[in-house]
Amino acid sequence: MVAEPANKSLPMNLLTFLAQVTPALTPSATPTATATATATATATATAAATVTPLQEPFWCSGIFVIALVVIVVVLLAALLLKKKGGRGIGAFIEKLFGNFTDVLAYVVVILAFVGIFVLACVVLFKDTDAGTPKYIFGAILPLLGTWVGAVLAHYFQKENLAAATQSISDLASKVAGGDKLKSTPVKTVMIRPDHIDTLPDTLLDKPDDQIKLAVLLTHLHEGIKRDRLPVFKDNKKTGPAERVIHRTAVERFITQETLTPAKDPPVAVADLTLANLMADPDFGPLVRGSFGLVKADDTLADAKTSMDKKTAELGPAGSCYDVFVTETGNPSEIVIGWITNDIINENAKV
Repeated sequence: MVAEPANKSLPMNLLTFLAQVTPALTPSATPTATATATATATATATAAATVTPLQEPFWCSGIFVIALVVIVVVLLAALLLKKKGGRGIGAFIEKLFGNFTDVLAYVVVILAFVGIFVLACVVLFKDTDAGTPKYIFGAILPLLGTWVGAVLAHYFQKENLAAATQSISDLASKVAGGDKLKSTPVKTVMIRPDHIDTLPDTLLDKPDDQIKLAVLLTHLHEGIKRDRLPVFKDNKKTGPAERVIHRTAVERFITQETLTPAKDPPVAVADLTLANLMADPDFGPLVRGSFGLVKADDTLADAKTSMDKKTAELGPAGSCYDVFVTETGNPSEIVIGWITNDIINENAKV
């Protein structure tokens, strides 16, 4: 029997030993992660290298600059033509830009429509993203439409407001000028006899040739502070109305008498009297006939009619601003009230 070699189990023992002393080797993720990171960085760098530059903003584009230059040039030309005046196209531009509201309306409408077309061109022909036009038009078109709508509403509102104002004015004029005066009796607004300022006490009952015009002017200017002076018959405190002396008439008469070269000897202001004024062919009739008369039960509408009638009778000589109230409207009756043009105007307001 042949003996087996002593080293027959050596291969198995060696493999067992190596398995015990050699650490278990597991797959490492480092090469894979490194490769992935490297690939990502390479792709990012490549993509960054191939990205196209951002498009130039519209307000920096040539279209916007040209449009802005044209608008500025037109406005400057309009201002220059408005100052110097122009003909033909100059007059048209001057008329077109004569009102700031019109200028603003034209600029807003033009820029709105130009903006729509420019945006359409920029978005549709330069942007390859299919969703971009939808968002841009959805944001811009309502704004442009609001501008145009505001301008149109302004002009329609302006016309409607003008029509409404005219209607109200017509209605107010009818109410104020007619019905209100007709419904206001003269007795409720007239100046009573005890409140009528006439000649000063020192001149009452005196004849006209003893009443100095200079004293009357002082009485009007510093005494009663009025521009007219009712004078009753025989220069009394009350009674039938006879004259209304206006300060402007007295001043014009004094100027006429003192500055006329033909006067020889020259007339002194201190020597002129009420008699001189009444004797003048121009001023005398004006002083006597510059007032109207109404009855005690009349209205302010009747007083205004009497005032207008007397003004028509005076013609170029002057106007009537005063109406006296008597019981029956007879000039020989005692005055019971005084209506002035100021009273009529004040009561004619709405």
